[in-house]
Amino acid sequence: MYNRIGALAKLAEASSDSAKGELKKTLKKIDKGLRQSITDLQRIVSPKEIPDDDVEEDLFKKICNNHQKLFNQKIKYMNSSQKPIDLDKRFSNYRWDLECILQECLNNAGKHSGAKNIDVKLAIKNDTLTLSVKDDGKGLKTTELKDISPEHLGFKGIAERVKKLNGGINISSNGGTRIEVKISC
Repeated sequence: MYNRIGALAKLAEASSDSAKGELKKTLKKIDKGLRQSITDLQRIVSPKEIPDDDVEEDLFKKICNNHQKLFNQKIKYMNSSQKPIDLDKRFSNYRWDLECILQECLNNAGKHSGAKNIDVKLAIKNDTLTLSVKDDGKGLKTTELKDISPEHLGFKGIAERVKKLNGGINISSNGGTRIEVKISC
């Protein structure tokens, strides 16, 4: 996939060299967007940033801290459970997907919401894991996944991962956006 996107970026770059006026500007924007997409995908897909031996709570804190540095948004992370959550013990098959869901929720808030503050909550209660990400940004025009524009690939990816885990997702948009994911143990 990276190679395909990279090839498209090179094509846009090469085409922009011979183009003129508005077309040249548009092709340069496409090139820049494709290159940024590669960077974003590498950051989302590459697990090497975060060691595998971390307790999930620490892992989620690291993801939040990295996001704060990238997007200059304040994140408040909270574990609503009574003790630290080690998902490797109960959710080892879900760990990667949960990391990607959190990362994509944060990416959406960072790129599209205009938010200054984000609350991330993780909890396990009655054999159900809940991950909630709420921002104070501009919110969404719709909270129905089926109605969210196809160019919002992040939401599509979140929904696909949640479905794969036989979980549920709830999106609300009132004074920002809140995405809540629930997965049964």
